[in-house]
Amino acid sequence: MCSSDGIGAIFDYTDDGCMFHVFIDNPTQVELTNMNYGDIQVALAVVEDVIFVFFKFGDLHWVDAPYNFTLSAQLSRVGSVKPGEGLPMSIVVVDTTTTRIKSMRIVSLGYDFSRAFINVIYTNGLSSAIGINQYPAKIKSIFNRYSSEQLRENAIFNGYIRNRP
Repeated sequence: MCSSDGIGAIFDYTDDGCMFHVFIDNPTQVELTNMNYGDIQVALAVVEDVIFVFFKFGDLHWVDAPYNFTLSAQLSRVGSVKPGEGLPMSIVVVDTTTTRIKSMRIVSLGYDFSRAFINVIYTNGLSSAIGINQYPAKIKSIFNRYSSEQLRENAIFNGYIRNRP
């Protein structure tokens, strides 16, 4: 979703792991450094069968993205995680003024977040069949009633991904 500070994001879960595309208008060096090297705070919330993932990179503001399992075109099966392992996530930062990729990073989402995310898919996502035509209206309806901060305050999971150089 796009925020008032010119940042938007798309989260997806695929057979190869998670993808998080962040779209920033003319990203600064500070933003890119935080995206590439900063510790990451994570949160997970569910509202009306829509999963919301939240990421805070270093000192930057929180970035949220809605997700619905039924709309993941590159997912043929819901995976599982073993203790001590986590789903991989590719983070791609795109400069919206030039449409160029400005940075890429791969992290492990960690066992606790990965387990919580997969459990949410099994308990909420598999029963929810939101169609591609209804999804934008549902997201808009949720954001008309709740701010991103309110959604995050009701998260079912909060945690950290530590940077390991």
